[in-house]
Amino acid sequence: PPDLVLTQLLSDILSSSHGTIIDFGGGLGGTYLNHRHLFSDHHTYVVIEQDIFASQGVSIAMKYSLPIVYLNSLDSVESNPLLVILSSVLQYIEDFSGLLQMVLLLKPKYIIIDRTSLSRDGSQSWWVQDETRYYGSKICYPISLIPETDLLTSLPGYLVRRTWHNDFDPVIPHHRGYLFQQME
Repeated sequence: PPDLVLTQLLSDILSSSHGTIIDFGGGLGGTYLNHRHLFSDHHTYVVIEQDIFASQGVSIAMKYSLPIVYLNSLDSVESNPLLVILSSVLQYIEDFSGLLQMVLLLKPKYIIIDRTSLSRDGSQSWWVQDETRYYGSKICYPISLIPETDLLTSLPGYLVRRTWHNDFDPVIPHHRGYLFQQME
């Protein structure tokens, strides 16, 4: 089932505003598919993904007439989107602060950072994530704990409006979600 906090946040944002929603690292559009009832014709949903995901996404969107745009780079996105979603993605990117700087250049009204592994002691460390139950077979990949203070100072001009913990995430390492809103 969809995350209740994310559902409420999207409902609040989308019901009162129109514009582009950018889902960076959004896979094949799962956030849109799980919450499609919240979107209207006044919203444009854009997924930024790796080439293979973007290519598959385009095929799936065409086959099922989904109003999702798939791109492989933030460079092609127009400025001033309504919302940028970064869900379970920052901890897999070597230069998370560089990505956040690119997001800041877009000047979105809202930024949702969800399902992000954090370090509370100020250190950035890399771990190996062993995933044995989610994909049907064991896979391992690198994951970085992002210093929470670094994350919070990486978005000047934005205020934290809400924080939460997603029950889907592990307790160790610490995970948290944030809703940032552009200061007026």
